[in-house]
Amino acid sequence: MNRIAADRGLRHRLKRAARRVADQHHAIADLYQALSEELTERPKSELRAGFDRYRLALTAHFDLEEQIFFPAVRGADASQSAQIRKLVESHSKMRIELAHLGDSIDSLAADGFSRRLIGFATILASHERQEEMLLTGVIQSAVPE
Repeated sequence: MNRIAADRGLRHRLKRAARRVADQHHAIADLYQALSEELTERPKSELRAGFDRYRLALTAHFDLEEQIFFPAVRGADASQSAQIRKLVESHSKMRIELAHLGDSIDSLAADGFSRRLIGFATILASHERQEEMLLTGVIQSAVPE
């Protein structure tokens, strides 16, 4: 029996965390949408400001997951450690790509930056689905209430 089955309070906290993570994913998607709209309509200085907001929100989200969310999941179900390790590695790769994207704002034409941003957003969306499936699986593996 995993730890969630033995601790209804933990199950409740993980459900609440799952909602928070999903809400943050939606907020980050909103920032991405605003940024993608700025690609053709705004000067590069405003594009940079929008990208900086997106990057800061995303890196803060990664930090929250790595410091709070993933340890809680690992504590609830240690068998998820390998999956969590993959997600943390993915965060590291995305942080590097965010830095490259930021560096390329001034050097790339809007369409080149847009293509790179779309590629990044596709990877991020897949990553977010993996995180949400992980938590859903951990919660569902518990004994039904």
